[in-house]
Amino acid sequence: KAGFQMDSIVWIHRGIGRVLAFVATLHGILFLLKWSDNGTPLNVLWTEERNLYGLIAWASLFFIFMLSLPQVRRPAFEVFYYTHFLFIVFYAFLWLHSIWAPPYMYATIAVYALDKLVRNMAWFTTLRASKVAVKDGDVVQITFPKSRSLRNYKAGQYVMMCFPQMDPVNWHPISMSSAP
Repeated sequence: KAGFQMDSIVWIHRGIGRVLAFVATLHGILFLLKWSDNGTPLNVLWTEERNLYGLIAWASLFFIFMLSLPQVRRPAFEVFYYTHFLFIVFYAFLWLHSIWAPPYMYATIAVYALDKLVRNMAWFTTLRASKVAVKDGDVVQITFPKSRSLRNYKAGQYVMMCFPQMDPVNWHPISMSSAP
């Protein structure tokens, strides 16, 4: 069995995100305290480009973090999903904020690109449902014939599926209730 299922390693993503949000917030607070002790006016936060870039990077990270909390993620998944693309703003302004950031960013960009490449290989996999039924409680049962592309999944995991007749670019997390 090759690869990892997202639901078995998502804790790593969440942990890194929480640590990053904490460290970035601590970084900002410590600079504010340093400036306060030195008598530096706090408007230096938005009047000096480097500091403004850091503030914008932090604000985008803050929105990503706040909108990924379960209270938002569960009832409004698409809000959670699309606001995660603020990472592009975060990276762009982090790049501008610090000359020390780019070397660390190369590795994360490479991992992200590899992940997207592997995930997008699913675009070339077509499965035809053998049965679709509406069940009680807003549940749709979709039955697929046994196939190689679903052989490694277990009940309780999920797969990302696209229904191109409904929306060719929108992928939905589908819970597996049984698996081959």
